[in-house]
Amino acid sequence: MALCQLLCCFSAAISYVFCIFPCRQSAFMFFSDNIQTKVPKDMRVKLGIVLSVISVLFAIMLPDVAKVVSILGALFSATISMTFPALFALRMHWSCTYLTCKIDYYMCCVLLLFGVLFSIGGTILSIVFAL
Repeated sequence: MALCQLLCCFSAAISYVFCIFPCRQSAFMFFSDNIQTKVPKDMRVKLGIVLSVISVLFAIMLPDVAKVVSILGALFSATISMTFPALFALRMHWSCTYLTCKIDYYMCCVLLLFGVLFSIGGTILSIVFAL
């Protein structure tokens, strides 16, 4: 049993490092002016520290992994399955790269509305039940 717990801790420690890399790159792209593609070392260190502090605070506030997975699932499941496809279809409609009829446009708007509502509602319920 102790060996299983040790291997799970090792796996979590290794996967945490691999999760920080794309998060740090995404945060840099969000906060930068999109001219640089390489993250400077001082910015990389600052973003790594900020992301680590945020994750430690989340780990202290929510020590149960099931609660964290519940919150993340509620937040991202409706977003990935409903909101993003609707946004991509609307973007293609607005840029006239993919011409569709009006009913497709309205269906995308409804799908976008439901995706946002389900994402917000699911996250609120997950946080309420987690605390």
